Amino acid sequence: MINIVLIGGLDRLHADYKQAAADRGVDLRCYTGRESNLASRIGDATAVLVITSVISHRAVNIARSATSIPIIRLRGAGVGHVRRGIAAALAEQEGTGNV
Repeated sequence: MINIVLIGGLDRLHADYKQAAADRGVDLRCYTGRESNLASRIGDATAVLVITSVISHRAVNIARSATSIPIIRLRGAGVGHVRRGIAAALAEQEGTGNV
């Protein structure tokens, strides 16, 4: 199974984000970006989705420096934005780059 980490977003939508990921066969782990040890929580993820409208630049920089896996930035926190981010991560993993 593909593992994707989501940093940011709205707490009340985390269940919806996870359902959107499950619909695509993806295991999604959601973090607010305020957790301690954020870099270690990324772990074995295939990609990281970062909702930039909700989190600090510090969290983006931590994610970027913690790993060499793809970092996909999302401007909005809606479920549709996360679905598109998941599609982009899957396309990048397949090597097509097409969303």
